[in-house]
Order: sequence, then structure tokens, then C-alpha cells
Amino acid sequence: MKKLSIIFILVLTSVSFSAKAYDFFAINNDGDTIYYNITSSSYPYTVEVTNTDSTSYADSIEIPSSVINNSINYSVTSVGNNAFMFCQSLTHITIPNSVTTIGNFAFSFCDSLNSISFGNAITSIGSCAFQSCRRLTSLIIPNSVINIGYGAFQMCYSLSSIIIPNSVTSIGDRAFYWCDSLVTINLGNSITKINDNTFGFCNSLSSIIIPNSVTSIGDYAFEGCSNLTSITIPNSVTSIGNGAFYSTPLISIVVKSTEPPIITNTTFNYNFPNTILFVPCGSVPLYQAANNWNNFNIITNEGITPTYIDALICQGSTYSFNGLNIDSAGVYTQVISSMDGCDSIYYRINLTYAESPTPKICMVTVDENNHNEIVWKRDEIVDYYNVYRQGNQIGQYDLLATVSYDSISYIDTSSNPEVKAYIYKISAIDSCNNESSLSYQHKTMHLTISQGIGNNWNLNWSPYQGILYSTYNIYRGQGDSLHSLEFIETISGDNTSYTDLNAPSGTIYYQIEILLNESCFPTKTYSSIRSNLVSNKNIGISDITNNELSIKLYPNPTNDKTILEINGLKEKADVLLYDIYGRIIRTYLFNNEQGKLEINVRDIAKGIYNLKVVNSNDNITRKLIVN
Repeated sequence: MKKLSIIFILVLTSVSFSAKAYDFFAINNDGDTIYYNITSSSYPYTVEVTNTDSTSYADSIEIPSSVINNSINYSVTSVGNNAFMFCQSLTHITIPNSVTTIGNFAFSFCDSLNSISFGNAITSIGSCAFQSCRRLTSLIIPNSVINIGYGAFQMCYSLSSIIIPNSVTSIGDRAFYWCDSLVTINLGNSITKINDNTFGFCNSLSSIIIPNSVTSIGDYAFEGCSNLTSITIPNSVTSIGNGAFYSTPLISIVVKSTEPPIITNTTFNYNFPNTILFVPCGSVPLYQAANNWNNFNIITNEGITPTYIDALICQGSTYSFNGLNIDSAGVYTQVISSMDGCDSIYYRINLTYAESPTPKICMVTVDENNHNEIVWKRDEIVDYYNVYRQGNQIGQYDLLATVSYDSISYIDTSSNPEVKAYIYKISAIDSCNNESSLSYQHKTMHLTISQGIGNNWNLNWSPYQGILYSTYNIYRGQGDSLHSLEFIETISGDNTSYTDLNAPSGTIYYQIEILLNESCFPTKTYSSIRSNLVSNKNIGISDITNNELSIKLYPNPTNDKTILEINGLKEKADVLLYDIYGRIIRTYLFNNEQGKLEINVRDIAKGIYNLKVVNSNDNITRKLIVN
């Protein structure tokens, strides 16, 4: 209600200034017509820029330092009340060195004004002079200015920084009220009072240092500054008004004086339990005797450096630190005093309950063994992951596996992508054994083919669900070799069918691909999502092999060792042994000249494992059973 009532009053006031009279007009160097009132008709001749019926000023305008009328050279010494009010297309204004005052509402509601070039003779900026200049971003007040009027820059929502020079002795009420983006304020050292609501609702302001010249802080001076956490109050301040810091999250107040200012409960909005009050060593009795100061967490040495600690706690457990035992979330303070009674160290502990983050599946693709591989982005604070697959009913998800935190994928060896599409979700378990919510689902593609007329083959597939994509790539192979799989077409991502006209005769097979914008995980190349492989012959993927390689794995099953024999390998390859959770438990380097590799499995658990042979040309997997 406060903000609405303020705007209403200001609008009524501006209407009362709406006189349009002028003594003469002149065209400046940029071709703009400016209107003037004569303020002195005898030497020295002076005029002020005045308001007109026109609000059509656009882009930038430069006010001249002098203007000639009826052969008299007038000095332009002020910008009058309402002179450019509501000039909503004005972007820049240049004020000459001859101007000493800027009147009330002179540039108010100039919505496009983003910069000001002040002259070096201005001594006074009037009330609401730049009110609601919503695109003004930064401000340097010239050294000549003494007074800044009521509401001069209020509701300049984009204003992020101001520099107020030492020449300024007074700033009016609400001068920077509701400057929502204001982050930096440099106050000169001649200001004696920060008036009522001067910086109220400056919601981006996080800290302020009050200069030594200030003796009082007015009512609600910093009210509603929702990010103000730190303030330094000098020994010159003797009074702080009601609600000066009302509704602010102050956690650090440095008071340099040994004589406490007069305050009331509303000054700090009853925020004492979360507020550290820094005072000079030896002044504690004075502050504890003062009204309500003993409700603060008092630190008796303003110069000590705080140590901030962020920590997680499981619900129902205890966090211990330096003799402090905490069993619930919150913000805690611990002070350590030196032998002379002055504090030397303090800790600020922000304790929060651990919550397992909801993980995200990156992709689900079909691997070379025709099984679905689920890939996700790993999180360091997770202990392990649960992998779920949709069951026989919509919304029913069955736990497939529990996977270690350092895993990034899981191969669903029980899946058969040739039969249907699958839907997967995952969850994360944290160190407190909290399970997160299930992730957003990912649904695989399912590709089928049927023969059209002659050698035309119709491809149909269910769309992939879980990521955004714009295109599909279509691949076709011939014969019984995976090396013959070649790209044939790219189509829009909103299609789910394609007809291959006049396909080659004989055995052919197809696969659909979605290219990712970037790799799914930086330590392993997952650059695309592949569908199941389909063929026009009644064969499975295991029948489509690399004809150039001969691979034998024996004995298999085994409980001791197995021999990997490869013939036809053209370059060295990595040999990777995976467990059913997709974790690599053995790695070897196979030289293309060695022919055989002995793999010892005596110390691994019984079960089914995948042995992958991979290099730049080949990517082949065999199952190994350890019994």
C-alpha cells in the first residue's frame, strides 16, 4: 500500500505543475526546439528551460549554455520545473556548465533516459527531478552539487550505482527510494543525516558504510532492503530512527562508538538472534545496559575476521564443531575469547538438512549388444543411484539396479529393444540415505520396417522422449557387416516414418539416430542416441558381425581364467570388462600382433560380464560368464 499511495500523490503533484507558458523559443544546434522563460531581463540576462506542450523530444538533446532572443544574449542558468517531464523517447541529456539548478520534476517519467552529462556548476537537484527514469543505470553527481531534493531519483529501477561527492550536504527524503537494482552507493563525507526512506526498498543493496560525517539515520532509511546483510555505523551517529532497518536480513552490524545510539525494537525488526553486533573491546557493559542491545550476538572486537561455515546435517543426527553440538538446521554463532576478555575469533555456521538432489537422465541409447544403456550426469554428493524401468502398468516403475555414485551409466541387459520401447527413471541416494524424487522419464525409440512395392522399405518408429531435438539421421547397412552401416538421410524431428525407395537387394538393415548438441558426459563420448537395429531378414544383431575380425573367448563359462583370441585386428585396442551395473572392473591393452590375451577372473564375483574390444575401427562385445 505504501508504494501505491506514493505514486498517487506524486502524480497529483505533477498535474499541479502543468502550466505551459513560455516567453520565447529557439532552435538549438541539433535542430530541437527548446522553450524558455526569462528569469532576469536586466544584466546579467538569464533564462530557464521551461515546459511545453510537446513531449516529442527523441534520442539525445543538448541544452545550450546561452541563447539569443531579440538581439539579447541570455545565459541558460536552470532547467525549470517539469521542463522535460514525460519525454518518453529522450535517451540522453547534456546539461551545460552554465546551469546551476535543476527544477522539480524536470526529467521525471523520461522512460528511455539512460545517461546524463551534468555540467560542473549545478548546486541543486530538485524534488523528483529524475523520478521514474526507468532505464537510467549509473549516476555520478558532480562535485558542485550541495542539495539533492525529495525523491530526486526514486523509482529509477535500473540504477545500479551512484557516486555522491563530498560537496553534497543534504539528501532529501526518498531520494533513492525503490531503486531496485542499486548495488553500489558511495556516500560523500559531508552528509550529516540520512533522511527518512532515503534508500528504502533498494533490494539489490547488500552492504553500506555510513561516513563519519553522519550524526543521525532517519526513520525507515533502509526499510525493505531485502538483501542488506552488512552495515558499518561510525562513532558520529548518535541516533537511529524507527524502522531504519525494518524488514532487512542484517547479520553484521559494526558500531564503532562506545556510547550506544538510541534505538527501538523496530530499528532492526526483531532480527537479533541472527544478527552479529560488532562493538569496540571494553564497551560491552555500555551496550548491555542500553535498551535491547543485549539481545544481539555481541562480538567485542569489530576488526576480527569472521569465518563462515556451510555444513549439511542428516535429520536426527548431531553436528559437532569446536565444542558446539547442534542437532537441528539453522544459523549458529560461536565466539572464542582471548585471555584479556576481548573476542579474537568467531564462527558463523549455516547448518542445513541434507537433501538428495533429483538427478537427470542424459540419454538412453541402444548399445552394440542390442541392450538399452541409460546415461546420466554424475553428482559428487550422491552415494549411489537407483535405476527404474516402467512395468506393465502406466506409472508403475520397478527397481532394476542400485549403482555406485561414480557410475555414469547402466546397461539394462534384460531389455530387448527389438520388441518395444522402454521408459526409464533414476533417483539419487545421499549420505543420509535419503532418496530423491524420481527423475523425468526418458522413453526409447522403437524402429520397425515393412516392405512396400518392390524394393521399397517403410520405416516407422516411436519418437524419443526426454530431450529436445530437431532432426533424425537414418542409416542403412548391407550384408552381414556392421561396417557397411552408412548415413542415407536427415529428416525433421517431427516425423516418425520414412520410405527407402529402391533399396539394394539382399540383406539390409536400418537404424535411427538423434545427434546431441554436446556430449552427454565429458569423460566418455556419448554423442548420439541410437534406436534398435532392424533387418529385412529374420536375424538378430548377434548375427551381424565384423567379418574382418575373428574373436574367440574360451573357456566360457570359467572360474579361473579365460583366453581372448583376436585375428584380423588392424591396430591395438582397449579391452574393457564390465559388470552388469555397467562398471569397468578390468582394463587391458591388446596389441594387434599378440593374438591372445589371458584374463584372470579368480578374484571377481560370480555372474555375467561384458567384454568389450574397442578402437577407432572396431567396437565389439562378448558375454563372459564367471561361475
